[in-house]
Amino acid sequence: MVTRMEIIPFWQRFPKVAEAETRVIKLPQATMDLPADEYALVEFYCNKPKCDCRKVILQVWSKQKPGVSLATLNFGWESGDFYVRWLHGDESARILSGLSFEPISPQSPLCRPLMALVEWVLLEDPAYVDRLKRHYQMMKNPAN
Repeated sequence: MVTRMEIIPFWQRFPKVAEAETRVIKLPQATMDLPADEYALVEFYCNKPKCDCRKVILQVWSKQKPGVSLATLNFGWESGDFYVRWLHGDESARILSGLSFEPISPQSPLCRPLMALVEWVLLEDPAYVDRLKRHYQMMKNPAN
């Protein structure tokens, strides 16, 4: 029997860490086809301890519309080959490597410029990527 993977927000298990470490991008003026606002990258991870997906789902929330996802993105930090092996040879798993839209989530009209903004942050800040990996490990090993 296949069990459904449940995705839960990082802040649900680690509220203090999430409060201190959730990435917020402040745009004081309109740029990149985005309105001036503060955009939080809210992290979601699968809650299956034995799952080794090595990815995060990032929802982009606006300060002007709290709790509303303007973009839902997958970010897998491993190679395409890793995800093909993880999914037992399924070549379509290569899309899990890097940044992509979450295919079953609704997207706002701002999703493409928000994806470009998130991609820029991920590429320019390896420490943020390391933080996502650490949060992933925390979710997989909550007792540590």
